[in-house]
Amino acid sequence: MPCKNGTRQAIEAARQEKSAPSLTRRWRDQETREGDLNLAIPHELKRLVSACEAYCQVDCCSLTALDVNAYTMLHWMRAAGIEAAVEARKQLDIVMNLVAGHEGGVVSDDTLCHTWDRAADCLDYFATWRGELLRAFSFHAEGCPSAQQRLREAQQGRDYLEIRRVMGDAGRLLQAGEHSAALEVFALVAALDDGDRAISNEVRWARRVLAEHRGPTSG
Repeated sequence: MPCKNGTRQAIEAARQEKSAPSLTRRWRDQETREGDLNLAIPHELKRLVSACEAYCQVDCCSLTALDVNAYTMLHWMRAAGIEAAVEARKQLDIVMNLVAGHEGGVVSDDTLCHTWDRAADCLDYFATWRGELLRAFSFHAEGCPSAQQRLREAQQGRDYLEIRRVMGDAGRLLQAGEHSAALEVFALVAALDDGDRAISNEVRWARRVLAEHRGPTSG
């Protein structure tokens, strides 16, 4: 399945930040070696992984297809229910314990379509998942930071994927009929610099939405 339009740059950015080519290899590129751990992902955790397929499909782009982020997980948590999320967390702990007790490589099943040459690198990857999942639980219980705070932190850290997540949240609000809340978020994005090529499409989209709903904006 081809990658979704407009996600190649995001996939490349995620690849550069989160993968270590010298330590990992695509599951199709090499046959399973003797001593590799064949890792099956349990059902609820597999559902969470599927919900994080934001940039492409795992069977096309492996780990770079996934947005391993608390806000993405939170949307799934709200849709699937807190019991499913708790079960996914338990299953993740089981998987991590299994990997921690292994010394060789680790091969995922079709859920992740990836192979790690060292169990330690696989464990680090799942530790990122666990940290983001716990953060999602915190958001579920205590509420999320405001869109303004998220955008401010995203700009400071040059986290362009987070800006896209905020835009996605605003789009969902708009579809749900919560126009006032959605347009507040679009206004925040519209005020950003469209000269920054990394976010220019998002800024212009936000300005178009505002123009459609309440008249043209400056810029």
